[in-house]
Amino acid sequence: MKKLNDIIEILKKFSLFIGSNIEDIDIEEITYDSRNVKNNTLFFCKGLNFKEEYLLSSKETGAVCYVSEKKYDVDMPYILVNDIRIAMMEISRFFYDYPDRKIKTIGVTGTKGKSTTVMYIKNILDEYLRKNSKKPAGLISSIDVYDGISTIGASLTTPEAIDLYRYIKNAVDSGLEYMIIETSSQALKYYRINNLEFDLSLFLNIGEDHVSPLEHSSFDDYFDSKLKIFNNSKFAIYNKEIDFVDKVKSVIKDKNLNYMTFSNDDSSDISLVEYKFIDDVLDFSVKYEENVEEYKIHQYATYNIENAMAAILTAKYFGIDYESIYKGLINSEVDGRENILITNDEKYVLYVSYAHNELSFQKTYDFIKERFKNYSIISIYGISGNVAENRLNGLVKTSTKVSDYIYIVPEDSGYTSYDDISKKIINKISPITSNYMKMDDREEAIRYAFENSGDKTVIFIAGKGNEDFQKINGKKIKIKSDYQVAKEIIEDYNSRD
Repeated sequence: MKKLNDIIEILKKFSLFIGSNIEDIDIEEITYDSRNVKNNTLFFCKGLNFKEEYLLSSKETGAVCYVSEKKYDVDMPYILVNDIRIAMMEISRFFYDYPDRKIKTIGVTGTKGKSTTVMYIKNILDEYLRKNSKKPAGLISSIDVYDGISTIGASLTTPEAIDLYRYIKNAVDSGLEYMIIETSSQALKYYRINNLEFDLSLFLNIGEDHVSPLEHSSFDDYFDSKLKIFNNSKFAIYNKEIDFVDKVKSVIKDKNLNYMTFSNDDSSDISLVEYKFIDDVLDFSVKYEENVEEYKIHQYATYNIENAMAAILTAKYFGIDYESIYKGLINSEVDGRENILITNDEKYVLYVSYAHNELSFQKTYDFIKERFKNYSIISIYGISGNVAENRLNGLVKTSTKVSDYIYIVPEDSGYTSYDDISKKIINKISPITSNYMKMDDREEAIRYAFENSGDKTVIFIAGKGNEDFQKINGKKIKIKSDYQVAKEIIEDYNSRD
């Protein structure tokens, strides 16, 4: 519980307060969602699509005051602020008693590999914590949230500020020692997380993505948003070989941060020595402080070595022992992100991936060409209804360079018709190649591609991974996941022997 006057003082401290019409009252809950209002709730009116009816509903169910950038024609106490997003962020942190100061926080950002890296870090920490009879690490990712009380599916890569600080507060109250947070550019641009004090911030990579009127106005805006992760960090880790690395280094220098680096370059704090494929395991060794250490991961694509090195450095920073790191990595499963299924005779490979931007496509194709030399490549992908133009350009550019054939399929069309979406893709592909086909069903396309491909073919199925739904007109429509379809195809083919 907080006093409203104390909340107003926080707003004044950050020059956010404009005015109010209420004397002091007790606040027992804060929310931006009218469905979550309880007695004595402070309600935030935020978002371009906010409607006055949400405020009326909140009043009926227990809201005692609202925070907004404008006054509504509702007979209700109010606080007016000049920036609702920053106000919600600062009030959330205050309301939940600055929980980020009471737990070790790790922020992970990048265009590709965030979810995989946070799971590597969590599994390493969990191995170490379990060995020392302690509770597992907390997690906020695009896949799951674990806050010591419950595990729930995520709806945003990084949640809104109120949810974020509630999760961290729950973790503190539950006695957790670590919280790992997958940090999106949107969360940093729109002030969901900018005041959080990270013990360690990790920058994986940067690629052209998320540039659209609904996300970032330019690549510079996207990149600059991601770099904000260093604003309140105590330590930094970054990939020394990424594009525009000088800009990353400059920001870290300006913030006077101590840091470590990872890359294939042996001048980094940790660097790749060699790797090899052994059955379903990727075996690799790294150099760290003049020592060579060996690790194994079940994620077969070589680009995951970068994610693993980032996780290893994170663990080293927190003093985690080698055995815990080794076991944490080899026991890591990253649900729905990547599955490689190979027929017993090794004639066909079904590569099911969550890849959905140029960087992830390029790294996947690089791996396929390295691991499956002399195989034909068939690509199956689509785009969502609101995809940025630059993302579509990137997917087409990378896929047409290496694919022998491309199948265009539905993804999450949203409120846009699939016919309109497929026309956009075809308009980009057709000037480059005639080796493509539009199909109206993902499962049918995967099965058709398999049955009509020749020996020694990799079928790269991108965009959905293990997701068993499609978003159409605001609803989640149940489908068979790409992974399930691929698994059935492989099992059926192998049974023919």
